[in-house]
Amino acid sequence: MPTITLGQLPGEFRLTAWLIEGAGVRALRRAAQRSRVEVQKVIDETQPYPPVDTGHYRRAWTVENVPDGADLLNPVMYAPVIEYGSRPHFVPFDALLQWARRKLRGGALRGQTKDRAAKSLAARAQKAIRKRGTTPRDVLGRTEPKMWQAVRHALDHELARAVRRGGGGGGGGHH
Repeated sequence: MPTITLGQLPGEFRLTAWLIEGAGVRALRRAAQRSRVEVQKVIDETQPYPPVDTGHYRRAWTVENVPDGADLLNPVMYAPVIEYGSRPHFVPFDALLQWARRKLRGGALRGQTKDRAAKSLAARAQKAIRKRGTTPRDVLGRTEPKMWQAVRHALDHELARAVRRGGGGGGGGHH
């Protein structure tokens, strides 16, 4: 089966293809930036409660340009656990106690001291995770329709811009 590349096209077609490719790459990069904002909105709107403790996971979403578009990623090591959940496993009590203390900043439960309430909450969380694991929050899955909407909007914008400018410049890295 033959391979056809932009480099094999005759001059006028190669320029048009390059301009369209450049517009497409710019559109994907623009859509990735918009999607980063949408991911953060989905995090904030997650029910029954947002997957936010310290805010690091929410803030860590970033966009990295690649030659043919962009990657939307979260380098936080526990991001996959938030997205996909986890199997039942052991979590050290001290880590959960620190989490429980942050969650109970506002006060204790049912008249307990803050320390006792935090220990109780940590113990319940530890037991639940050991028994059931953690629930997937599906942040990216729930953001996906908005991502594709952003891609369509950005493509429309960038292609119209390329046509108005007579093609006006690449961005796809094929000069």
